[in-house]
Amino acid sequence: VGQHGLLGKQNLYDHSCRVPFVISGPGVPRGATRDHYAYLLDVVPTLCDILGLPAPDSVEGESFAPSLESNRNVHRERLFLGYGESQRALKQDGYKLIEYKVGDKRHTQLFDLREDPWELTSLHKEPSHQALLSNLRAALTEEASELDDPVPRFWG
Repeated sequence: VGQHGLLGKQNLYDHSCRVPFVISGPGVPRGATRDHYAYLLDVVPTLCDILGLPAPDSVEGESFAPSLESNRNVHRERLFLGYGESQRALKQDGYKLIEYKVGDKRHTQLFDLREDPWELTSLHKEPSHQALLSNLRAALTEEASELDDPVPRFWG
């Protein structure tokens, strides 16, 4: 049995959807690490940027090369994640909101990834986190709308 008692990767926990990225070469600081948000579709434009080549027009991602040069995140402020029609998530400011719709029931999880990197303790019911939960839900809806993802609109 895998993490969270799951046998597969059909979920939006970091152990299933986070992909490490390792790069080495000229202009890339040796031994440096970054914990910035990026999509896999950002890899090609980043490599093109590092090599001084134009990214192909068909590439939808954005280069995160400037974030490699400094420890400041100058790339993405948040990530929108989805699995099928039943799960959506948003990572922002070290937090992750996961929303599930199973049948006619909505389930929510909220994690502080700095304090709880294994995503074991949901904070979604904590009174002190209600404003954050509301803000992350609004950001998730905004990202879904920008990406033309119709699923969250039907969750109610």
